[in-house]
Amino acid sequence: MALGVFGFWALARAEEIPKVYDSDLGTAVYSEGQTTIPGLTWQGEGGKPDFTIETLKNGKPAARVSGKFESKNAGTLFFASSIIQRAQYKGDDGEFTVLIPLNNRKTPVKVQYIDDYGNKKSQDIEIVYENYFQHQLTQQTKKRWNWDGGASISYLDYSQTAATTDVKITQIGLTPKLGVTYNLSSKLDVGASAFGTLIGFPTKVAPDGTSTPRFYGVNMRIGYKIYGLRTGNIYLMTGPYFWGMMVPPSENGLTYGVVKLSGPQLFLVGRFLTGEGRTAVGYLKFASILDGDGGMSNNREMAIGVAYQITPANQKHKRRFMMNLDVASASFVVSGEQIQLKSVSLGISTPLF
Repeated sequence: MALGVFGFWALARAEEIPKVYDSDLGTAVYSEGQTTIPGLTWQGEGGKPDFTIETLKNGKPAARVSGKFESKNAGTLFFASSIIQRAQYKGDDGEFTVLIPLNNRKTPVKVQYIDDYGNKKSQDIEIVYENYFQHQLTQQTKKRWNWDGGASISYLDYSQTAATTDVKITQIGLTPKLGVTYNLSSKLDVGASAFGTLIGFPTKVAPDGTSTPRFYGVNMRIGYKIYGLRTGNIYLMTGPYFWGMMVPPSENGLTYGVVKLSGPQLFLVGRFLTGEGRTAVGYLKFASILDGDGGMSNNREMAIGVAYQITPANQKHKRRFMMNLDVASASFVVSGEQIQLKSVSLGISTPLF
């Protein structure tokens, strides 16, 4: 009776897995280990397993393998990796198929046969899928629209050198962000994002009586995958940006800041998956400010940033949270006045839809 309950449980788990085949991802998969269970024959060249890669609901790959098992006793044939699967027989001739979830580039699998008398025979194999991480990254691009939102705590250091009075302001700000990406293909996407300072808390203001600014910005880009690695992809992105300042009237009557700046920007972005299946991102950015005086050499912005998935990759709920760290420095000349803006932001973001 215990064996029957165990068999039904394994079968129920197997039926939860969707059968979605993708021929483009079914490459570089093989097994290590030979057949040692009498009567078990793999479907493949030279008696070795021949795998077909399919995609699970969570975007991870699974390997389907078929074969034939001949035995005087009916018994049950199990495959145990991250979960236990029971072989699904196609008919009465012993031909079977089973879908095995993969949990890394190398997935150990225990194949076990238990006959009607409780006798056990087993063997250990290892399924090696070289494209394990690339498979998951490719699945992420199959969702056309991706919306994300978040907020960050930002430290801002603003200085403006003028002929009359210099302005120096440092503040801590709360900055909400919203972004959208549309995947045109597995290599090409377009996107846009917007941010704005919701609340600013000044830590230093000079001269006294100067109001605290708030910042806003919109970025648009197109990105292309230029290089694929075993555990990640490298992208080159470019597009226009707009940002500016909202400055309330100051008590001392001083007017400062810029209403709007714009220009082109260039990103080099790396997107990776860790061994635990978490996402990690890093980027470098260079932007030219076209509205400034003196050309590109005097009007530019540079930034570097990283993001890391802080929620477990195998969590039951779908909500994923990323922690983001960004450092930026902008320097430009407007109407003969030198302006510098430096910022450090630490925030949280999550997919919205």
